[in-house]
Amino acid sequence: NTPYTVIGAVNDCISQTYVIVNTIPNITVGGNTLICSGQTTTLTASGASNYTWTNSSSPSNPSGSVVIDSPNSTTNYTVTGNKNSCITSAVISVSVNSTPTISAISFTNTSCGLNNGSITITSLPSTNTYSWSSGIISTSNIINNLASGNYTVTAINGTCETSTLITVSGSLPLVILASTVTPSDCGSNNGSISVIDNQINSIYTWSPSISSTLNSINNLATGNYSLTIINGSCATSTTFSIGL
Repeated sequence: NTPYTVIGAVNDCISQTYVIVNTIPNITVGGNTLICSGQTTTLTASGASNYTWTNSSSPSNPSGSVVIDSPNSTTNYTVTGNKNSCITSAVISVSVNSTPTISAISFTNTSCGLNNGSITITSLPSTNTYSWSSGIISTSNIINNLASGNYTVTAINGTCETSTLITVSGSLPLVILASTVTPSDCGSNNGSISVIDNQINSIYTWSPSISSTLNSINNLATGNYSLTIINGSCATSTTFSIGL
């Protein structure tokens, strides 16, 4: 503020008065100008004695120096400050980025005891990138060749993130638990092979061609016999030898 003295004279009569010229306030506004949808921003004004905020969707304190708001989209805030009856305004813009929304999750559990699980994520906006836990280096929404376990995926849109946890279940490999081989004797075709595996409803294929899908075969001559066991998408093979 600047004081001034005004002196006037008329017919040797002198009078004076004082005038104070107030300075227009310099309003500054600060705060978080980049938020994610659903978050709040706190804006603070300074430089005046009284404040009025406009263009705010739902201000917490529209006549104070601090306003807290949660805009749904990019919003300009105008704050008008008054100091010693002098008024001026300032504008601050708050940008709102979309928080990622995970709209769909699909996954495939492992099979046959292999690391062949997979996860596919769908999220909005479509420009999201992704980060995965468990040491997986990928920004894609699809990952393959997974072992059983828990995986955290984070959808990322700029500084905005959303995470979720997916569990990929394990599986057992198809294995032969026990086998019995009986050799042929006395030059007769009386050898036999039987096996037990760790699954149910397995299908057994023998070679040389034997018309049996059972887990045991009889009346075998000496020689080598190959067995392939199939159960769903799982398979295992081995060879047996029938001696004298």
